[in-house]
Amino acid sequence: MKNEKKSSALRPEGDLARREDDLITRSDRDAVRAALADNLSGHLRIGMLFSQIMEKAVARYTAEHGDSRESRKHVMDAIYGDLEKKFGRTRETVRLYIRCYQRFADHPEEFSKLTLRDMVLRLSGSNPAGAA
Repeated sequence: MKNEKKSSALRPEGDLARREDDLITRSDRDAVRAALADNLSGHLRIGMLFSQIMEKAVARYTAEHGDSRESRKHVMDAIYGDLEKKFGRTRETVRLYIRCYQRFADHPEEFSKLTLRDMVLRLSGSNPAGAA
């Protein structure tokens, strides 16, 4: 019993860790690296790319393993970890990029020149309760 392996669904890394290179496609990685190089003018684009990576991974994983809260949490944790490792951004920063994109992408011409800090300040101003 002690030496029994837990099922991959119960382990946080699960089968996703074994397929690390499949989590984020090479074209997605290259697009994010290019957007990160843009720095200030590319915050919305970085958020869009992170958001698309997350959406694709969740859709692919839930199609294979079923759409449940646990499945979504499992794949999102794996993707956040992979994004942290590959792009040197913390989970909180990745979430901020995604939230900024979701909030400001409808008016890119108005917000494209803002720094990430300015966007975060506007996010907190638009959501006084602090809920994400």
